[in-house]
Amino acid sequence: MKIQSISLLLFTFLTISLFGQDMGEYTSSWEGKIDGSKVFNLKVEIESFGLEKARLKISNSKSIIDYPFDSRSTSILKVPFAENYSFEGVLSENGKEINGFIKSGMLLYHIKLTQSKNSTFIGAWNLLMINELKSLNFYLSVENGEGDDYQAYPILGDNRFTGTWCDNFQKEKDLISFTDFKTGLQFKGKLEKNKIQLSILLGNHLLTEIELKNSITDWKIGGFKNDNKNSILKLTEMEYLISKDSFTNTHSVVISKKGKIEYENYFDGYNSNIPHDMKSASKSISSGIVGIAKDKLLFNSVKQSIFDFLPEKYQTRKDSLKTKIDIQSLLTMSSGIDAIDYGINANPKSSATENNYQRTPDWIEAILKAPMIHKPNTNANYGSANPALLGGLLWILSFQNLWNYLLISFYFRN
Repeated sequence: MKIQSISLLLFTFLTISLFGQDMGEYTSSWEGKIDGSKVFNLKVEIESFGLEKARLKISNSKSIIDYPFDSRSTSILKVPFAENYSFEGVLSENGKEINGFIKSGMLLYHIKLTQSKNSTFIGAWNLLMINELKSLNFYLSVENGEGDDYQAYPILGDNRFTGTWCDNFQKEKDLISFTDFKTGLQFKGKLEKNKIQLSILLGNHLLTEIELKNSITDWKIGGFKNDNKNSILKLTEMEYLISKDSFTNTHSVVISKKGKIEYENYFDGYNSNIPHDMKSASKSISSGIVGIAKDKLLFNSVKQSIFDFLPEKYQTRKDSLKTKIDIQSLLTMSSGIDAIDYGINANPKSSATENNYQRTPDWIEAILKAPMIHKPNTNANYGSANPALLGGLLWILSFQNLWNYLLISFYFRN
């Protein structure tokens, strides 16, 4: 009997070792420290530009990516330096700058590489879009763990980073992995007794490692001092109300008059070097680019159907109503697609609502597969899917990728 009990215990131990831990045991709050305030501030170099054996290098305190590519006889670069990551840029007319964008996750990061010596160009890529972390605290919320199922959400102590959108939660034995499809960062963790060894990667390339242990105190997030500047105007009461969070999420205030800045101040650790989420202001930019595209004769009329331009893989979504979706209907948010984001008529289950299509790898497909609720150009409803579809269309219309089209149209415009 004793031998049977020992055998049963041994079998149980081997089973646990073989199949890994139950994620229910790890459903908790975890925390650790990031190894340095500039881990996510990356140096980007292009060496031997113009030669057959050019190299794109990405590094922080150590080398992360060293990718060879052929850069002969071209002023437009297209470098797929890792799976689902790429750099595309344009050489300036004077040959001293390369302006471009790094595609990582769902984001495009503008990068300017400046010539440092004959054939080497150097620039900076801030993955989190902040110039330096003010807090090294890193938190992980593991939720809904049961067997191999779970969700995991990284949260930084520096809340100027706008946060992750994680998905694709995987587990194999004692290894977990998931992806932030917003930044493109990959997370891989090893489950150990009372801790998680978490690696953060750019593709398959290691950025940093963090040892996570159970949180025993409340998380410390934000609370940074203001980056105040001397201004002509004195707005003491407004600054006081912002400090007391009466004006929620006010990160900067700039007032100009006749081209002169009268007041400029930043709050909660923000500064003039940190890009800010533009939200729906980008819709106006899309509309402006349509005008440029029309001037460039990239299309004939705003009355043209979007299916005149979409690739073959999207043509299966065309029907008698959707074929009437034209550029004008997207500009006026009257495409007729079930894409209403807010209000009593919003359908949270539609694949074309903002919360749904933005979580997919192919926004155009997610939007077009949604049903029609109106004939195009008859009813206007606020839906971010309209300008998103318009942006995809501009990408296709430009013949070269949209970011290079913007660079040529704006950065290098005479």
